[in-house]
Amino acid sequence: MFDAMPDTDGRANFLSFPSMGSLFDAQIATSNLLSLAPRSIQMPNDASTFQMTAALTKIAGAAATSVDAGIEQAGNAAILFDQRGYPVYYGIHVNDQFAKFVKDNGLTTKSAIENASDTLAFPEGIVELKSAWRVLTHENEGDTYITTWADVPSLHVVNNRIEVDRAADPRRVRLGLFAIHVVFTLKGHPEFIWSTFEHSDLNGATDLAPSAPVNPDSNGSGPATAISPFDYLLYHGGTLGTVANIAPTFSEQAAAFNEKTQRLDKGGVLPTSVYRAYPEAKPTTIEQDDDLRDLNAFMLGQFQDGKLPATDKRQFYRLVGATWLDKPEESFLLNKPFSNQPGESSDDGIVAGEDALSSLAMESFTQIEQPNCFSCHDTKRVKSVSGTVILKPLLLNVSHIFSKYVSEH
Repeated sequence: MFDAMPDTDGRANFLSFPSMGSLFDAQIATSNLLSLAPRSIQMPNDASTFQMTAALTKIAGAAATSVDAGIEQAGNAAILFDQRGYPVYYGIHVNDQFAKFVKDNGLTTKSAIENASDTLAFPEGIVELKSAWRVLTHENEGDTYITTWADVPSLHVVNNRIEVDRAADPRRVRLGLFAIHVVFTLKGHPEFIWSTFEHSDLNGATDLAPSAPVNPDSNGSGPATAISPFDYLLYHGGTLGTVANIAPTFSEQAAAFNEKTQRLDKGGVLPTSVYRAYPEAKPTTIEQDDDLRDLNAFMLGQFQDGKLPATDKRQFYRLVGATWLDKPEESFLLNKPFSNQPGESSDDGIVAGEDALSSLAMESFTQIEQPNCFSCHDTKRVKSVSGTVILKPLLLNVSHIFSKYVSEH
């Protein structure tokens, strides 16, 4: 599992890993900052609307994490708010091997990345962590969470949409990790193995949002009934499947946003409800994978039996699934999308594992149109908002860290 043991500042150890902002020559390098990239409209390997602010702030005193402007989701420019009206923030960290790979291959400038060899691929041992964080408002609310104090951007309404207030000082808040992608390479798998974890209760059940009872129909529509009568962090009990998982408009969110409280609490619109569209993250079945169920049960048992420390917060996170290329030696090629054919199971197609895997907190509104991590992360070219190619087809394009950087410089 991801490294959640405390670092020297008492935070989860992975918060001391290199952040995206420390990898490149034009960025600030410091281990005390959590550099969060805003996630905006992101079609398959299209960084045209990526945004990333480079102004990172560290407030003197107790160790704090800078959560700078990471609010917008993949797939659209909608901001995800939890059901209490607070925005969700996002972070990207990498391990030392990733940082070493960037340095050893001279990929620290825009020019170097643009001219990288199209045969250069990630070696084994590379790790990329994408995390989603919720605001904690009460002292005991973080008892089951990996937490950090953070400096987050102030938001305001401009031209009928919510944006980061670049002129305002950051605000210090306490955040709890409630979802994380753990992305890594193994020998023979340079395409990355994509896994995702979500916060859960003591029984291993997620508290982010419920799952639909069936997969979406052929039109991509959700159930015309309530997904669940109960409230979750991202779902309002009783919400119909037909009106959930739909990104709100900018104007709807702007009308409900209170700049003073930094929440959606002015009425007019509730935070959008989210549910898992593919109940077991596979498009051809609703049966849970036996290996996945056994693995989660085994890990939970390690904590319940006292074999792992009772203070280890990883016991409150469950593995939703993982996906990878079944035979990357045949399918991991330059300028290629990666997807199974309609109706093709992950046992038969090129994408293995949970081939409809999405994070409820990070791909909330793209679960059907872009149902898999490889829907966006492929080896095709990357274009700007005007359609100009900013990165040629590269094996490295399976990670969006390089395209994020190039799109901002």
